[in-house]
Amino acid sequence: MLGAAALSATAATVQIDLSGYDSGSDVNSSFQAYRGDPSAMANHLNEWLANSSGWCGSKANTSSETSSYFKSAVGNEDGSVTVTYTNRQGYGGSGVGLKVSLDAAGYSADAFSSLTFTVDLATSTGGTYRVYLAYQTENGWQAVESQATSGTITVTADLSGNKLTSENVYVFVESNQGRGNDSTFTASMTGELASVPEPATASLGLLGLVALMMRRRRS
Repeated sequence: MLGAAALSATAATVQIDLSGYDSGSDVNSSFQAYRGDPSAMANHLNEWLANSSGWCGSKANTSSETSSYFKSAVGNEDGSVTVTYTNRQGYGGSGVGLKVSLDAAGYSADAFSSLTFTVDLATSTGGTYRVYLAYQTENGWQAVESQATSGTITVTADLSGNKLTSENVYVFVESNQGRGNDSTFTASMTGELASVPEPATASLGLLGLVALMMRRRRS
């Protein structure tokens, strides 16, 4: 029984500390053409955010309108971050993107089986919201997408058979429609990584199984 017990292992979950991402600015980068296409959005987010160092706000289309999008970002004691931005309904919507560096946060990018970001839109109703999570594996840049009109949106990347090959991942929250052309939207975001069980755990289980077999043979 020792061997069987040692072989059973569950992946641990750790929270990504996002509280330090408390700054941002506006950039000139439209995203409307990539809406609804996670693969194209992933490549666009990498081009757009690779050299950024905080939240980046932008409009959806290529109009010359230059109003402010990003408003503020506040880090919270629980490791989450709250970001506020302006919805530009008349310009196809708007959004904010963030580059999250896993290595800088102390995590090894190739040691995890899944990556999850949860965005709470409880204070933001009346529009359509999409959340994209973009990440790189051996198959290139890819993304998962989820949308809602209110409440909580969760996006999860399954990395169990396809490990991360970049320390950077990108999260993008965008909205369109609802509540007028200058409505302010607020979202709170948390991140989690599920780790791969340590190889030593499996090795210990095999040793226990061998010991059990030897004990049975002697008896």
